[in-house]
Amino acid sequence: MGRSNHSGLERRRFRRISRNFVARVLPLGGDVESAWNIVFIRNISKGGVLFSSDKAYKQGMLLWISINVLDSQSQVKCKAKVIRCQATVESQIFDVAVELREIRPEDSKLIERSIDDYLNKLGELGVQPE
Repeated sequence: MGRSNHSGLERRRFRRISRNFVARVLPLGGDVESAWNIVFIRNISKGGVLFSSDKAYKQGMLLWISINVLDSQSQVKCKAKVIRCQATVESQIFDVAVELREIRPEDSKLIERSIDDYLNKLGELGVQPE
């Protein structure tokens, strides 16, 4: 049986949770209109993000990303590299996977703390994470 190109725990270096956050992305040059685009994060780890967007981004493109975390009271701002961009069934929405780059240590810790808090709350409720 073949392995998927972009799924599976064996490729993941960091814990990832499926939790909705709001973020904004801005291309660092390129052919996508240069305005902040509001996107919805579908899952997050301290190493990367999967978000839904109404814009397509080319693989390898660099973006600025600003993520509202910890109940939208704090923001993480860093560069991100597009790993893949795929049209969804709706075809006007794209799933965009990015690798976080040049992230400050305190922002990385903020994401990790948000993941820990979320997993702890699930555990208290007796719910298994996805």
